[in-house]
Amino acid sequence: WLLTSALESVITQGTGTSAALSNQPVAGKTGTAENATGKDHSWFVGYAPAEDPKVSIAVVIENSDYGKATPIAGEVLEVALEKLA
Repeated sequence: WLLTSALESVITQGTGTSAALSNQPVAGKTGTAENATGKDHSWFVGYAPAEDPKVSIAVVIENSDYGKATPIAGEVLEVALEKLA
């Protein structure tokens, strides 16, 4: 419960707000990874619904600006959950 709560707060109040869904709680973590090219990789990992996960996701966008993976993850989570409904 504690980990899920922390990961939900990343989405509701932290760096992952662009992965939020209007009808499902999402839990996730954002990040960047430095690399030799000088342009960071953007990543997001998460799952939804937060309390009873049906879908998990990992998105990495190489050589990208900070935060580019997060909205993509939100869109994919939304479509996946719609397909499962």
